[in-house]
Amino acid sequence: MRLLQAVGLAGLLVGWASACDNEVETAGLLTFDFETSSLVPCGHQDAWWVVASDELVQRYAALQIPPGQSAYARLRGDRSDRGQYGHLGAYRYELEVTEVITLRPAQAADCQ
Repeated sequence: MRLLQAVGLAGLLVGWASACDNEVETAGLLTFDFETSSLVPCGHQDAWWVVASDELVQRYAALQIPPGQSAYARLRGDRSDRGQYGHLGAYRYELEVTEVITLRPAQAADCQ
């Protein structure tokens, strides 16, 4: 019984350590729209589902970005393991934002 408890505790600790290793800082094009909360990181084609912090929501709203258009964002947060996230599970990754480093209207030269 003690062996099972030790193995279970070790598994929890490994899972917790793995979760801590998923912190990323990334920059890309951020879009909030109907059933959309996405970031396309620079250099990538696939969008990540974004779980926005209160700070991100407030700063994005202040920019008054028209629906369907993007902002340029540099964000720090916890990226999920590969899976199915967001609306209809259409996103391979999820980013839970913990810090907004840069947020401004997107420009043509962003991510090039």
